[in-house]
Amino acid sequence: TCIESEEFEVDMLNYEILTRYREEKRGSHDIKIDFENETISWILSSADVMEKLMHSGETISITKSIEIIKTIIEMDNGARTGWKLRLAVAIALTFNQTVKQRQPTVYGSSHLLEDGPIIDGLERFKNFVEWLKRASSSMISSNYQPGI
Repeated sequence: TCIESEEFEVDMLNYEILTRYREEKRGSHDIKIDFENETISWILSSADVMEKLMHSGETISITKSIEIIKTIIEMDNGARTGWKLRLAVAIALTFNQTVKQRQPTVYGSSHLLEDGPIIDGLERFKNFVEWLKRASSSMISSNYQPGI
């Protein structure tokens, strides 16, 4: 049945996640997932989240990504569904490694980009949510009608 196949898919994705987690843990002593945490349990049982993580490429840190998603959901419970969930996963996939702002610098006649400050993924999530709230309210107050 459909439910059984979805459960099987989640089980397979969990197996892949746990295999990658074990591989990551071998290389670092500070990588840990609290499997008893309710939010972590929810993430690991969500076919949607697991599928997005597993199909995101081999270079990501699964452990760090899961931890970022957990933090976002605990910060904003609305991130368990819809566009906020997709945004949380995208932020986790982007910010599971250090991301630095790029700043233009002029050396003589050359224009180069240098590393700037580190970008905080959680702040980026909050900024996107706030921006969308403001954009939505301004569309409502201006009687915006898409497609017309």
